[in-house]
Amino acid sequence: MRGLLIGLLVLGAVGCQRDAGDSEEIVVFAAASLTDVVDALAAAYQDAHPGTRVTVSVGASSTLARQIAAGAPAGVYLSASPEWTAFLQEERLVRGGPVTLAQNRLVLLGAPDAEPLVELADLRAIERIAVADPSHVPAGQYAREVLSLAGLWDELHDQLLPALDVRAAVTAVSTGRADIAIAYASDTLVAPHLQVVLDLPEALQPIIQIVGVVTGRGEVRDEAFLAFLADPGQASTWEEFGFRPLAEAP
Repeated sequence: MRGLLIGLLVLGAVGCQRDAGDSEEIVVFAAASLTDVVDALAAAYQDAHPGTRVTVSVGASSTLARQIAAGAPAGVYLSASPEWTAFLQEERLVRGGPVTLAQNRLVLLGAPDAEPLVELADLRAIERIAVADPSHVPAGQYAREVLSLAGLWDELHDQLLPALDVRAAVTAVSTGRADIAIAYASDTLVAPHLQVVLDLPEALQPIIQIVGVVTGRGEVRDEAFLAFLADPGQASTWEEFGFRPLAEAP
């Protein structure tokens, strides 16, 4: 049964890969919140390294980490989750330590006609608040941290709508299934039809670091790709997609 489960997980990981070809391949597993920036950086890397193909699979950080543990053929893992990065380290499934690439922050997103919020406590009046599933998704765990710090987590529990990942939470607002989503600042660029109804003050902002690791299956080419992502020359690309380059992080 365990062998069958591992096989299904690996097939599932390969099935959601986003690229194909016959050249030397770098397989990247990236959190859903990193989809657009990693696609752009992968394209730039391929342009600079003819004959190398970067294949990107995206999903919840927890799901991807479990797939790697089950034997999925990823060489690089990218996430905003200290928990799931540590999980891979504890399972001895990485080579070397994590490399910090950029930072993100939390915002509250609403429909174009939504009333701006003055403070986080204004969420008490919002009926449906979409969050990435806080039981295992980093964006949801950061949302829980902020709401707990503000003394609102228990009070708002019945108004929260858990989503598969942070992009799913944003989609819930886009489709009218939720009134507000607690999301990353980088999500504002992929959902320009939504508006930021509250930008959390620095006192409430969790430290959200985007990190990458080379997995135990990784090779020299995977290490080179991760080094490319961390290179200061890529800071403008991270910034273009709504992330804070490390030089600008508070």
